[in-house]
Amino acid sequence: MNSLEQPAKKNNSLFVVLLLLVYLLPWPHGGERLWQYLFFAMSFFILLAVYCLKNSYSPQRPFAGLRPVKTPLLLLSAWLVYGLLQSLPLPLVLLELLNPAVLKNAVYLNELNADKTTHTLSIAPGVSLAETLKHASYVAVFILSLLLLNTRQRILQLLNVLFASSAIIALYSVINVATKGAYSFIESIPPWTTDWSMAGHGSFSYQNHYASFLTMTIPLGFALMYENIQRSNKSLNNNIGRTKQQHLLNFVLSINAVYLVAMLIMISALITTSSRGGNSIFIVSVLLSALAVLYQQRGKKQQRLSRLKKSAYTFTALSIMLLALFLTGITDSLTNRLAKQGFTPNGRDVMHYTAVAIIKDYPLFGSGAGTYPIVQHQYKSPKLGNTAMSKRAHNDYLELLANQGIIGFTVFAVVILMLYSRLFMNLKMQANALYGIQVGCFCSSTAILLHSLVDFNFHLPVNTVYFFLILAIGINVKHVNQKSPR
Repeated sequence: MNSLEQPAKKNNSLFVVLLLLVYLLPWPHGGERLWQYLFFAMSFFILLAVYCLKNSYSPQRPFAGLRPVKTPLLLLSAWLVYGLLQSLPLPLVLLELLNPAVLKNAVYLNELNADKTTHTLSIAPGVSLAETLKHASYVAVFILSLLLLNTRQRILQLLNVLFASSAIIALYSVINVATKGAYSFIESIPPWTTDWSMAGHGSFSYQNHYASFLTMTIPLGFALMYENIQRSNKSLNNNIGRTKQQHLLNFVLSINAVYLVAMLIMISALITTSSRGGNSIFIVSVLLSALAVLYQQRGKKQQRLSRLKKSAYTFTALSIMLLALFLTGITDSLTNRLAKQGFTPNGRDVMHYTAVAIIKDYPLFGSGAGTYPIVQHQYKSPKLGNTAMSKRAHNDYLELLANQGIIGFTVFAVVILMLYSRLFMNLKMQANALYGIQVGCFCSSTAILLHSLVDFNFHLPVNTVYFFLILAIGINVKHVNQKSPR
């Protein structure tokens, strides 16, 4: 038994609790309100603390899973410290030098008086502190996942839980779209729409957040199907002497048929969100993932042809499913919106200008983590009004740059690039074991990273937590394949 596997049984209870938490997290609006996410955040911190206490003096190298990503974790720690520093009071003289726009904002909000000698880099230190603690919970989930996902079985269990959670919510969403909310028990938080006849939103408030959630989780179904097919193909007894009809019957009676039906429901739910970005980016992410696989397999003709053949089958199956959904009328809401609006930005371009204006005033240190909804009122165009949509930049990257400046943005961007590049490089992996899961994680990560160019998906806790879970799975697959017996 290798060093990664030895603590596995010892930490089974922690892993089961983690599975339960991530399964339930999407239901209370994906943790949209801070109080909705608070229980989950505290649970993640407690689980990580318990793991550390249980394994601190273990001779079995229980923290070996962190070694491959030591540099990104150090940078993430520095990023969190920077978030805390934004809430630390500084002398006004120093603040005038570092971030003068904060003082102008304080005067505008009547926060400064003659007796006050200090202020923070953040325009709202309480908001920034709460946001930084939320960010810390995401890092805790990432670390905990890296530590606990030390066997092939656990990776498959977590993937099944993430996929099952999304599939059940998708079924709930599709049923309520079809019945106009007759079975709805989780309504959107105002001012988001509560009308199921307009768009499906699952257990979330904002349908675009739900669309991004689906684009992350649908590829996990393909990954699980691929893994099952690979295991089945390795068993000669399952293939010799069987006709195509017998193979088809075996598929219909297998778990893969359940995965396929679940994905069909999830794709239906994605279409009913009427999210133009979510639907188009899902297709783009699948195509980009197929191209990435072909690129990484260049020079290996037989493997490249095999991957190309499987990619063609996947794309054909996806096209057939989309055609079937089109014929049933499920796509009507999306096609009607596209017919009326095309891919017009719906004010997003003006919102981006707002973010750029804030960045110009707070270039180096930002206005403070989580403060964009507060500061944007002073910069946005009057034509945006005071809608919920206009309170966000609808671009996670611009909003992060506005909130944390060049310093915070650069540190976090380097971390994401390092982790994402690992997923890309791992597509070179030659072993068939869990290769489909590697591709699925790459596709999921690509989807939300692209969608965040036109929306604020990472500001919903469940999307960020699932993103870090999927990153941890994709990173650990390589090490489990190399070191774990299959």
